[in-house]
Amino acid sequence: MLLSLSSVLTSSIRPVSASPIRPTFRALFSTKALSIEDGSHNSARIIINDNVLSSLSPADSTTAISAAVAEAKVAKKASCWVQLQLPEAHSIIPAIHANDFVLHHAGGGSGGNHLHYFKWLKNSESMVPEFATHHVGVGGLVLNPARDQILLVRELRNSYSKWKCPGGLVDRGEGIERGVVREVFEETGVKVKFQRILTMRESHGMQFGTSDLYCVCECVVEGEFDENFVSAQANEIAEVKWVSFEEFKKLVWDEEPHPMMQHVLTALEKKDNDGGVGLRRKEVPSIVPGRKPGTMYLPFLGEPER
Repeated sequence: MLLSLSSVLTSSIRPVSASPIRPTFRALFSTKALSIEDGSHNSARIIINDNVLSSLSPADSTTAISAAVAEAKVAKKASCWVQLQLPEAHSIIPAIHANDFVLHHAGGGSGGNHLHYFKWLKNSESMVPEFATHHVGVGGLVLNPARDQILLVRELRNSYSKWKCPGGLVDRGEGIERGVVREVFEETGVKVKFQRILTMRESHGMQFGTSDLYCVCECVVEGEFDENFVSAQANEIAEVKWVSFEEFKKLVWDEEPHPMMQHVLTALEKKDNDGGVGLRRKEVPSIVPGRKPGTMYLPFLGEPER
């Protein structure tokens, strides 16, 4: 039997812990319909019991959300967030909008499709950053062991160039190194090892209105080299082939002038002659407690010195 709203909203409220620096709480406001937990960056997260809250009337759902926001303000939180699982939470959206929450982003991730709303609680301009301003793309400039051939692909459709380096978008949480290794293998069937980033290009107004960071990465064949062992990705790639270094230079300088790849080849040749060009990968520990190590891409200058 569904509890009355008054009992739902008062059944499990506990006092806010006093702290002169940063009040914190975990499930301070815990009801049959929802609870509140600590979030990152001094935020509160409203955890919704979809089955209970959606069975309330629209007015009562709005009041329940409003009461949760009030508790977050008492705890001096900067923002309040709520994640709605679709389609289960569809009926709750009007209550979220009635409390002046703003849609931050929609996304899948683990666990299905979600809408992520937030409400800024301070009497100042919102400090919540926009979501997903950039995509990260990678292209693998793959060299054979003798470093005199480059692996290229010809796309099945929408090809703006006769031949290009294999590559694509980095997946969520994947990283540049793993992303380029995966993309090269998917498009060509060739297993490679990441060596360095040769250049990075930034473009704006790309897919979904986001900006795009594109990294050209030097890679080398991993394992035994067989020029004939290639496999074009079905429905994506029309042809895969190895071309000589000189043939590729002629392509990007004369046949289809490509300013970015001209710089890439210049950097690659300088690296082969002098060494030290590009950015190498290095994993470094974080100074933030509990955060996993991060990945740096830095020049070949050795380890830091005082």
